[in-house]
Amino acid sequence: MKKIVLGAGVALASLIAASPAAAQLAPSGPRVELQVGYDEGRGEAVDPDTLEPFSYSEENVYAGIGLGYDFSLGVVALGVDLEVGANDFEDSYSFMDNGDFVEAFAENESDVYLGARVTVPVGTKLDLYAKVGVNRITDRLELVTDDGEDLIFSSFTSETDGIRVGAGGRYRIGGGAYIGAEYRYGNYENDLEKHQVVGSVGYQF
Repeated sequence: MKKIVLGAGVALASLIAASPAAAQLAPSGPRVELQVGYDEGRGEAVDPDTLEPFSYSEENVYAGIGLGYDFSLGVVALGVDLEVGANDFEDSYSFMDNGDFVEAFAENESDVYLGARVTVPVGTKLDLYAKVGVNRITDRLELVTDDGEDLIFSSFTSETDGIRVGAGGRYRIGGGAYIGAEYRYGNYENDLEKHQVVGSVGYQF
């Protein structure tokens, strides 16, 4: 959590330092964007065969959609964000459970973020921003159990909550259209950490 607070503080300080050079008013109004990028998760898991804990790192592709609204206060804008996405993580493995043979299939189902942001325009076309909010990751696990006579199908979902901070920029390419890039760091339950770098294409109305 100290990393989260420090990261948000550094990003906010950088934006405040940039605000005196702002040449125009901060953006205002609703916005929508498509996002795609790199997703890395680091954490701890338990080997189903040995029941021993181990560290892991997984790299995946993230895709999602972002919705938001900015309230201009002059050279600074305060905004709210809602983002819904998922990565392409998929895994399968098998193990024995009390004499039954079990095949397991796991995948990421959703990655939902709700938070706030501070935006400062730099020059006439570039905006810089910092953001912080809550994040929920939902994974699905499907099991096929063979007890020697029948196949038993079952599925479970697990939800992991955490805090995400991020910082990025967007470049206005004409009208309300823009392209952007953003780095995010998330800290979650069960010692899970996430690093994401995403690009975006959006429109502010």
